[in-house]
Amino acid sequence: MNLSANYRSTILSILIVFCKALRNKPFFKITRDDIVTYLDCLRKPESIDPLHQWIGTYNLKRECLAKFFKWLYNSNVTSNDRTIPPIMKDIPRLKRREQSVYKPSDLWTREEDFLFLRLCPSKRDRCYHAVSRDASARPHEILSITVKSIHFKLTADNKQYAEVLVNGKTGIRHIPLIDSIPYLKDWIDNHPQC
Repeated sequence: MNLSANYRSTILSILIVFCKALRNKPFFKITRDDIVTYLDCLRKPESIDPLHQWIGTYNLKRECLAKFFKWLYNSNVTSNDRTIPPIMKDIPRLKRREQSVYKPSDLWTREEDFLFLRLCPSKRDRCYHAVSRDASARPHEILSITVKSIHFKLTADNKQYAEVLVNGKTGIRHIPLIDSIPYLKDWIDNHPQC
């Protein structure tokens, strides 16, 4: 398996912290209770972490330890055929309590959007912001839009809109753009490749 340097560094730092927490206890002498105690020390009370961000840290470290101990106890088997060793059995992955860590008050209001669009000096940035609000697409989907993939159309009552084809996590789909048309046209008029 080819692991990126960053991922390898993350795994090593997690294992180093784990070893220090267990005072360099030999790996084959580590018990399930040692692992559970270590993971439990990552828990934080509601008063300190109301958004339960510790759960992500807990799950990351649990997953890293599970992979490490699978390798340690089954190193002569291919990675897909390795079984979970008894010391890692039944240590659950925790579910996040919130669907999103963002509160409605974290999002910009329409007035804040208009203020940004009025004061932003870059036509490109104004276009990106307007299209992102209009399309509600993922950032990489918006960034992959090309001028050729934008099709301007008219409604039955002669109102103009644009339709873009985006390809992302949920598949290929057509998205109508309505409120962002002025900013989109302004950017296309000044686009370096048009």
